Amino acid sequence: MSTTFSNVHLPKFTGSKSPQAPATDILSVSYCPHHKLLYAQWERFTTSAELRQSIRLLARAAAILKAELILVEIPGHYNVPEQDREWAKKFMYDALKYTSIRRVARLAATEMNHAMRHALRSLEEMPYEAQLFNDRNEALRWLLREDYVAFSNEAFIRVPLQVNLKLVRPELKGRGHATVPVAQSQSGNPTNVTETLPALISIETDFVSITLDKVKSLMNIRWKKAPHSRQYRYGMLKAARALIEHRLERLLLNNQRLGVLTLEDQGWLITAAQQMLPKMNLKKLAVITSSDSLQQMSSEHIGNKLKQAAVNYKAHYFLSEEDALGWLTMD
Repeated sequence: MSTTFSNVHLPKFTGSKSPQAPATDILSVSYCPHHKLLYAQWERFTTSAELRQSIRLLARAAAILKAELILVEIPGHYNVPEQDREWAKKFMYDALKYTSIRRVARLAATEMNHAMRHALRSLEEMPYEAQLFNDRNEALRWLLREDYVAFSNEAFIRVPLQVNLKLVRPELKGRGHATVPVAQSQSGNPTNVTETLPALISIETDFVSITLDKVKSLMNIRWKKAPHSRQYRYGMLKAARALIEHRLERLLLNNQRLGVLTLEDQGWLITAAQQMLPKMNLKKLAVITSSDSLQQMSSEHIGNKLKQAAVNYKAHYFLSEEDALGWLTMD
């Protein structure tokens, strides 16, 4: 049975109404929940900033949707400077290292020049299987293995580049891919925390949630919205003091809704961290960033400064909370 991709180019939208597809002439993304296959088609490459942002969004979609297979179709006029190629290789390695991705197939147009093909083949050295193909059916056979013959009638879901899960997840749930519910936690008053904490407590404000799990030796800081400078410093100091007092070993920092820190707050965080980290028992730090390029740049800047301080813990960046928690709790 031959495999067709006719329904990939015009995939179905989720929901009772069909929302307008995101307007982009750079990248289109679709998802097949049955095979956990993410399909991305590059239309063109322009500026370095556009390329990097679209790669971030693709990686974020793969992480959030828990994709296991990726097929990336690259146009023949693919021509990216070496600096951007090296950045893309490192970013995809780090971003997808702790995700569910098992295999990635890249489909290159026959007219692509030899130098670009060689550059794409260097991307095969990844923590998942990766290969370059000229033929789409060959790529699909390699990705799907024994499931290849059952693939032709699968419907794809168009994924907005910003990956609005309110649009995507109802369709996945209807196909037996419901999201995992989050366990309930206790609520607390951030201005009235008792000295002896129970095994699990959540300190809530309108801008941040700080959860301590003493059994797992884990703290979870989740920013609900972009805070003011005073609010940000309050939340981070509250969390730091609890980390020191209770000797917690694992920290999950979810910055997806944090926004971009001001230069003043970045400087304050670096100084405060350099003073307080030596007092902590921290072993692992997982940071969840948004797809915003400015936030990722500020995170990299802060991370580099803390590395210079010779802090003694492992740190990794993630695009989804599930992957971050999986790494944190993996011993």
